[in-house]
Amino acid sequence: MPRPPKGGSYAHHPVFVALAPPSELGGRPRVNPRACLEGVLWVLKSGARWKARLSRSRPPRYPSSATCWRRHKEWTEAGVFEEVRRRLLEKSDRRRTVI
Repeated sequence: MPRPPKGGSYAHHPVFVALAPPSELGGRPRVNPRACLEGVLWVLKSGARWKARLSRSRPPRYPSSATCWRRHKEWTEAGVFEEVRRRLLEKSDRRRTVI
């Protein structure tokens, strides 16, 4: 993945935002997908276990560990991360840059 913007976030990348599945109607309102992506990436970058790391030392700006894990599972099963990777590679090829 390319380097994050100055704020340290990948969540504002338009490719991901365009591919994040819309929330379904009914039930409780869903947590902002950008916040969930930040929580997911924080866990993946730290190499920590989901529950142990997020529940004890996660920064308060991230949603709960259960919410982040469920959203990661949903996005993985829907192929969102693979599609983001594919699109970024295509974009990189067009620009002749290396990711």
